[in-house]
Amino acid sequence: MLSAMDIPEDAQPDMVHRISHCARTMAKASYNAGSKVLPMIVHIFVEDYFVNDDGGDDDDDFDMGEAIE
Repeated sequence: MLSAMDIPEDAQPDMVHRISHCARTMAKASYNAGSKVLPMIVHIFVEDYFVNDDGGDDDDDFDMGEAIE
C-alpha cells in the first residue's frame, strides 16, 4: 500500500514500525480489552520523508504519534 502511494522504499520500514507500534499500544489499552477491531486513522505526510533542500533528512521532526488518531 505504501508503494502504491509512492512512499520512498527507504522510508517504508520506519513508517510500518511506527504504525505497528501505535496499533500494539492501542490493543494493550484497557478500554480496548476484548475488542476484535481497533479503528485507526493513519495520516501520512510524505513530504516528511523527502530530502530537504540542504541535503538533510527531514523525518526527525515527524511524530507518528501525533499523526495517528
